[in-house]
Amino acid sequence: DDRGVAVTIDATSGDNLAVYTVDGLVKVARNDATGAMVSSFGTFGTADVDFTGSTDLPAPHRIVMSGTAVLLAGTSVGTSNDLAFVQLDATGALDTGFGTGGRLLIDRSGADDEVFSSTSAPGGGWYFGGHSGNNLLVGKLTPGGALDTAFATNGTFTSVVATAAAAYDLLLDSAQRIVTVGTIRTGSTDDLGAARLTP
Repeated sequence: DDRGVAVTIDATSGDNLAVYTVDGLVKVARNDATGAMVSSFGTFGTADVDFTGSTDLPAPHRIVMSGTAVLLAGTSVGTSNDLAFVQLDATGALDTGFGTGGRLLIDRSGADDEVFSSTSAPGGGWYFGGHSGNNLLVGKLTPGGALDTAFATNGTFTSVVATAAAAYDLLLDSAQRIVTVGTIRTGSTDDLGAARLTP
């Protein structure tokens, strides 16, 4: 089965980068502003991405860019779901200066964790949002692909909100505060939720 997942635009070149899956394999395609494949990216414009580096199933949810760096954020689905990030360079290859060989997996004490959103951070690195267990989760990564321990508690902010909560999207406002939107569950009812954090 083929499934489109997410898309982003390179603000400098106008190129479109889209992440999609083909029978569970993760791929990123890069097209220029005319729709033509960018041949210098991957193989004829498409990069195959080993998202988890293991037998766990990949579940990418977001693709974002900062400069020439391309970040895929999502979930590694296995015995427990873990936070998963992959960074590609301008050619579509794994960026070996990020995490371990271009990948970062984060297991928060065995809880089921998922990343649904991410954006670049001023000065480098990335913010991300999702959930850890039933808790709202917002975190920050360094440019080198590690949790930024100067942010919140050792790189992540979690909050118990009602029965459960998750951040499905996030961005920075004009004051560089982190604004999230998502779901708050009370009992069996899901409601719209939003939060704002200082950087």
